[in-house]
Amino acid sequence: MAYARADVVFLGEATAIRNTFLGILRQREVTFSVRDRWKGSIPDTALVRTNSGEIACGYNFKKRNSYLVFAYWDQQRKRLTTSFCELNRTEAKAKDAITVLDRLRKRANAAARQARIGSRSSGSLSRKPIRQRVHLASKYSAYSTY
Repeated sequence: MAYARADVVFLGEATAIRNTFLGILRQREVTFSVRDRWKGSIPDTALVRTNSGEIACGYNFKKRNSYLVFAYWDQQRKRLTTSFCELNRTEAKAKDAITVLDRLRKRANAAARQARIGSRSSGSLSRKPIRQRVHLASKYSAYSTY
């Protein structure tokens, strides 16, 4: 569920944290040095906002720690945001999730290669990658309770 909801999923190190305000709501602006990406387009340096403190559903990122981050694009404010309710974890606690994400990426890449090959040959081969993508999505949604 977290993967499906997120616009971007990445692994990165928190390099800077700055306290800000959105009206009366205290927020934290976290700069990440992105090391790996699984979903969405994100530059090597990413800025993500979260509310300050778990009571306000904010995730307590700490500088110089690496995190698996599930973030979504806030259309109104034109920035990436995340919360405590997402599947964000320190890299050390996210090993299983990272393994699943790597497998999904590998299978998706193989399916894309097969689709390119299938589009050059018979039409029956080009339908197989679609079934594989549906299978991968349903398999990952079972994992979303991590």
